[in-house]
Amino acid sequence: MEIMGKTALATQITEELKEEVDAVCDERGTTISWLVEEALREKILDLKEEEALLQMSLKRLAEPGEKSFREYRRLMSRLK
Repeated sequence: MEIMGKTALATQITEELKEEVDAVCDERGTTISWLVEEALREKILDLKEEEALLQMSLKRLAEPGEKSFREYRRLMSRLK
């Protein structure tokens, strides 16, 4: 396994969030660096997944015969 180099990242957060971060790290025995890196990885994956779902939805809506969500809701309301 290749060990990747590290780089510094500076950011500003509220005092309240910093207190929460400190508390979580103390409770779990982790470092702020580890927590931030894990949080950023997770958020990046979430954003990529969100983008992929959006692209898939747009592609599907562009297919012949596909209905808009508004049209789908209108048709479903008729079934009630």
